Amino acid sequence: MLYLGLREEEALHLKWRGFSEGYKTYTHDDTKGFEAVALPVHEEILGLLQFLPKDSEWVLPQPGLGIPHEGQFTKKAIARAGNAIGVVGLTPHRMRGTCATLMARAGVNAFTIKKALRHKDIATTERYVQMVEDDIREAQAVAFAPPSPNTVPMRSR
Repeated sequence: MLYLGLREEEALHLKWRGFSEGYKTYTHDDTKGFEAVALPVHEEILGLLQFLPKDSEWVLPQPGLGIPHEGQFTKKAIARAGNAIGVVGLTPHRMRGTCATLMARAGVNAFTIKKALRHKDIATTERYVQMVEDDIREAQAVAFAPPSPNTVPMRSR
């Protein structure tokens, strides 16, 4: 959910056929708004995929049943993980917001984040990105850094 910006339902319904050869991209064929986008698969995820059994069409099937997990399957695990790191009330859907926020902090523009999360409206993407005071402070430091000694001054008119 975090690395691909997937909704919980999309993550639980990952199918092996959605991966390109070599697992470099994943295209989810059953998204909420039918916005199929080939998402690059992060190297860390690539390493984990090799250890998963391939005996079902589903990437993460229920053990012994070969069918996807029910909705809210990850809710308790994510809440426990959140509590362990001091983020009380962490939810599966917040993983999408965290994905958007991490991309924004890395300098990814809003339109790319919108496309990655498959939002129809940029305003939705804007709500997902959580900016904090430190982000603004860093942006100000970059934007208003003193000019380098090699900068040619502008001529006054």
